[in-house]
Amino acid sequence: MGDVACAKMVSMSSKTRFVRSDRDTQALDADAAWRQLVRRDAAAEFFYGVTTTGVFCRPGCSSRLPLRRNVRFFRTVAEAQAAGFRACRRCSPDADPARGGALKKIRAHVETHADRRISLDELGRVAGLSPFTVQRLFKRAMGVSPLQYQRALRAGGRRWSGLRRSSPLRWKSWRSWSNCGCWRTA
Repeated sequence: MGDVACAKMVSMSSKTRFVRSDRDTQALDADAAWRQLVRRDAAAEFFYGVTTTGVFCRPGCSSRLPLRRNVRFFRTVAEAQAAGFRACRRCSPDADPARGGALKKIRAHVETHADRRISLDELGRVAGLSPFTVQRLFKRAMGVSPLQYQRALRAGGRRWSGLRRSSPLRWKSWRSWSNCGCWRTA
């Protein structure tokens, strides 16, 4: 039969809109999504809208937790916007330099050019971001700065395996190793 699409009417407060949805797409499990929202799981791949405010956010947003009865879940930004929700100004779910593309470009560039020093300006040009944003984004996602990551790659990755801020023992051993100067070459 091909691609069959249907339209359903959704209502948010006084706004009524028609949202086009494919029948083939799986519906979000609302209970599982709610549990991820309560845990503020930043790795969750959905968005939630609050009907009383008309705002949609990421599950990891630090905004106040809404009442369960006022929450609707969406797979994409487009679905949330089509339902009449606007993007949160705190987590900016519609503007996403941190997820996916920019971080992958930065890591790939650092890994391919591990043999020479790379400036934050250069990484900013690669990712299309400011140097400060590159530093902050990389450190938040990887747990170390781009320079520390590059130094670990140069050391053969022996110290890098499993390094994350969520594992404080490894992080402390990394910090003591990186500050001792044993990685420096004469």
